Amino acid sequence: MWKIWMILTCLARCSIAHVSFTNLKCNMIDKKFGSFEICHIKAVNRTHKYIDVNVKLNILPINNIMHDLIVDHLWTGNMDSDFSKYIPIMNGDYAIFTEWSAYNIVRAVINLYIRISNSQ
Repeated sequence: MWKIWMILTCLARCSIAHVSFTNLKCNMIDKKFGSFEICHIKAVNRTHKYIDVNVKLNILPINNIMHDLIVDHLWTGNMDSDFSKYIPIMNGDYAIFTEWSAYNIVRAVINLYIRISNSQ
């Protein structure tokens, strides 16, 4: 019975949680392959941010991509509020580590850092 209570408590706490994007780190492992011209999270106000990533590719084409890769002003506002509705996670600091490959070789690493809390 206590296990069910613990799970319900976690789900209740997580359902009202707020996700804050705290940091973004980009690293091009293969400098000949390309470079990150822009990689940051910019605050619009105290609770909402947007993400910008601009990758200049030196070797083209790559898997049918004929131009640079750009994520321009990805609004995190909806992700902040909707994230915790679908993924029950306890409060705390978390990181999402990603590796980006082309031709089965890791070319870049992008790490996204988030904080989950009960208050905005």
